[in-house]
Amino acid sequence: METDKSIRDPYVLYATAAVRLWVGSRKRMTWASYRETCIVDPAFEKEMIGPSSGAFVSLHLQGLLRGCIGTIEPVRNTLAEELATNAVSACSRDPRFPPETREELDDLEIGVGLLRPPVPYQGDTTWDVRRFGDVVARA
Repeated sequence: METDKSIRDPYVLYATAAVRLWVGSRKRMTWASYRETCIVDPAFEKEMIGPSSGAFVSLHLQGLLRGCIGTIEPVRNTLAEELATNAVSACSRDPRFPPETREELDDLEIGVGLLRPPVPYQGDTTWDVRRFGDVVARA
């Protein structure tokens, strides 16, 4: 089940199409195949075929987590590839859950989070970790 906001969000629409295609036919979404079936805003297309970013795709069923996979930094060439890959992984490869089924698709809520490149922490005490997150690594 999608909210009004998620229905209009182009990233969620793309991730949803990738999940539905994978669960229904075990085929992977490509930007070219998506573009053939949807009217796409030129600015959105430019972003999707441009350089990638870290991205998470989360799946919820009846308010409970059903799958979540993402990357904190890009591992694919384009954002379209990053989102499609993470969407398929969230519905089929999250080790905490069995793969999604066709019966669950209509009630599935899909969320997308795009990440900016990480920046070094400068000791700012006003940093809102809930809003901006954090990545801890050994120097």
